[in-house]
Amino acid sequence: MKNKLLLSQILTIAILATTLSDSTAQSVVNSDYWSATDALGRSTPEWLETGEPRDGKYIAIFYHTWHTDHHAEFDPVMNLTEILADSPEAIDDWNHPAWQGNNATTGGVFTWDEPLFGYYRTTDEWVLRKHAEMLADAGVDVVVFDASNGGVTWKSSYMKLLEVWNQARKDGVKAPQVAFMLTLFSPEEVSGGLVGIYELYKDLYKPGLYSDQWFIWKGKPFIMAYPEVLEDFPTEDVAGMKFTASASFTDIDVNCPSWANNIGNLTLSLYTWEGDYATSVSGDPLASQTYEDFTDNAFLNVGFPEQGPGEYVWELNEATEVVGVWKAQAEVDSVISYFNGVEVSSGDYNCRIKYLGSGYSYMAGGNPPFDPIQIHGGFDQVKIDEIKEFFTFRPGQSDYVNGPSRDDQWGWLETYPQHGYVGNETDGYEQTTVGVAQNANSVSGGHCCSFNAPDTYGRSFTMKNGWDTRENAYLWGANIEEQWERAMEIDPEVVWVTGWNEWLIARWRNWAGCSDTIQVENSFMDGFDAERSRDIEPVKSWGEYGDAYYLQLVSQVRRFKGMERQDSASQPTTIQIGSSDGWNDVKPEFRHYKGNTLERNHPGKGQSIVYTNTTGRNDIVLAKVARDNDFVYFYVETDGALSPVTDYGWMRLFIDIDRDKQSGWEGYDFMINRVTPGAKALLEKNVGDDWVWTKADSVEYAITDTVLELKIPRSSLGLAPEEEVVFEFKWSDNMLEEGNIMDFYVNGDVAPGGRFNFVYNTESTTGTKPATPVMEASLNIRNYPNPFSDETTFEFTLIGGGDASIAIYSSTGQQLRVLTPGNMSPGNNRITWDGCDERGNPLNQGIYLCRLMVENGSGTVCTVLKIR
Repeated sequence: MKNKLLLSQILTIAILATTLSDSTAQSVVNSDYWSATDALGRSTPEWLETGEPRDGKYIAIFYHTWHTDHHAEFDPVMNLTEILADSPEAIDDWNHPAWQGNNATTGGVFTWDEPLFGYYRTTDEWVLRKHAEMLADAGVDVVVFDASNGGVTWKSSYMKLLEVWNQARKDGVKAPQVAFMLTLFSPEEVSGGLVGIYELYKDLYKPGLYSDQWFIWKGKPFIMAYPEVLEDFPTEDVAGMKFTASASFTDIDVNCPSWANNIGNLTLSLYTWEGDYATSVSGDPLASQTYEDFTDNAFLNVGFPEQGPGEYVWELNEATEVVGVWKAQAEVDSVISYFNGVEVSSGDYNCRIKYLGSGYSYMAGGNPPFDPIQIHGGFDQVKIDEIKEFFTFRPGQSDYVNGPSRDDQWGWLETYPQHGYVGNETDGYEQTTVGVAQNANSVSGGHCCSFNAPDTYGRSFTMKNGWDTRENAYLWGANIEEQWERAMEIDPEVVWVTGWNEWLIARWRNWAGCSDTIQVENSFMDGFDAERSRDIEPVKSWGEYGDAYYLQLVSQVRRFKGMERQDSASQPTTIQIGSSDGWNDVKPEFRHYKGNTLERNHPGKGQSIVYTNTTGRNDIVLAKVARDNDFVYFYVETDGALSPVTDYGWMRLFIDIDRDKQSGWEGYDFMINRVTPGAKALLEKNVGDDWVWTKADSVEYAITDTVLELKIPRSSLGLAPEEEVVFEFKWSDNMLEEGNIMDFYVNGDVAPGGRFNFVYNTESTTGTKPATPVMEASLNIRNYPNPFSDETTFEFTLIGGGDASIAIYSSTGQQLRVLTPGNMSPGNNRITWDGCDERGNPLNQGIYLCRLMVENGSGTVCTVLKIR
């Protein structure tokens, strides 16, 4: 079925069903006006399907700033997908050489696969700018940074991101606002939650840095944390370890991070053990040494005169800035580790002892995996009191099944069917979650477990249908689609999506997660492979399918939030190209971001990777299209003078004339400037589906400083003289990998970004406005689930009461069914359709047009996809 034909049918009926607003100038970048079709053939919805924007609806996405500091410092980068492709037997052998003895924080970095932009650090300005645009284009309103691990806030990353996104906003990008998720497992985790909140308030919120980018919720900056951590806190953090010296010794070393900036102080002291921890450290130390601004991950040393065999305790305290101690996940029977005077429940600090005449030996730690534990130097009560009143607190529910255990909780990831969190004044909910996949299975009861445990709820799993067994079924995103269906039913104020760019994974030995019945030799908690992972950010190894989840996100966000309607196309006009006039009144304006041609030169993860990209050149900011009976005219403008036409890949125009993904290269039927233009520009037509082009015509063009204009005969594009047109197009400058659609995300400048296209549509300018209806329906009619198999529910709002019905049409306009529930009440209403025609026969798989009709007037139109 041709997409162009379908849209034409929809538009014809929509003109009868709704009133067109007067054309207004739209001078800002708005991705609602763009269209995209992924490699699976799924097209993003347009305004006719979603209806008008819905006020008070927001999208939050889980974002990870931890690709920095010690998580990025170690070689090599270990791609789990590649490791297991080469050595599949390694998954059952903890000591297999493929693992190189490494975990996610020491001696190397594990990722489940490679992002499209490489193994980047979240201090890479080039990547951060890409993220700002992609998330803005997807309609994401807020990113929530993961600071749930020991209170580490990853300051180097979030400050750089805010700097880059602040500039992006000045360049016209509606970059998401930001918030933080602190330690979420319980209010008793004071050491992480309190440290994180205190540091964020002191470093970001109290100084008022980038305040326009803070996510404000219920009148205050939002933070996902337990307010209880601000009560009964210790005056300062201390870490200590009791040990037994088997012989005389002269030195103690303790492994301490300073989070990559080499800033912060710690004091290391040695005491004799006096029966209990508090008594032992209450007296004078045998020796003490203070380290100022010590090197990250240094072994801090305290030396002393020879001490004999016996029981001792060392202690770290008097911290400043963000410092800490490395804790191994393994335990040693002969030592006891303490934090703030309380015995640590699992794992021991990484430290060593120097015996007289025999050198150093590890008392604990020594072998990864390790976790960083923050040691804070005390808290200002005035600041604590300020913090209590400063934020809107929403404690996190860590569990995937149980739902809220208190009235103020928000979730971050759940199995289907998800819960609503925090009831609001309209009997709805503030928030619900939508996840790509869940590291849980039926054996764990839906609670967290290793992602590589048997039958975990991966990308292709649904609670309703189990696992999709098709080859590469993970690409279709059945799991998150089912979760979106549930989110649409709950219809909260905020949908929280997990997640964007997690990537990093830790290797654990026999980690049981939340279920002691599931243990795996090599346990990977939050990611494992293409099926069992949660990242929406495009994946490099997936090739043309790499952005499938990104575009799926775009589609569902549009259905949830609604869309703005693009200006109608201007009436036909003849343009004299090269005269620098005639374009002022041409609508719509297809705008794109300026400032996104910056160069990349930044280290990636590890010590050996450096990423460079210098392809940014002509910064495309505005495009227009006009037509008359003989020609179609194109206008494109750059921020700064155009580079010479002889430059490689210079200012190419791609046209999808029939809006059919199945024809042309990636749907593009025509292309201009694949070959350097001479006296005229070469218009080429695609031959087949690959990157093969043949001459269609030579066309006129004109360049005036920052502007390029083209004049293309209608006949060369296969358009009749007076035919209304609906086509998609995009501009590209400096494409490097010809024939690779994913290059549009990476190299040069494209408008619009990635796989998106501008849509030029003259059909919506035809027809006349219907009379003002006596009874009105809002333009936010929607249906869920969409796509559906068994039944779907239409939801709409009536301003006045009366009769309403839903008419179902085929793609050719044939009426198949009218749903007539009778008199409807003012406000929100629902009508359910079982997917059958008037005779009760199930309709075949396909796209159907659904029109809301109301008494003495008309409502609006949406489309629905029946998948079986």
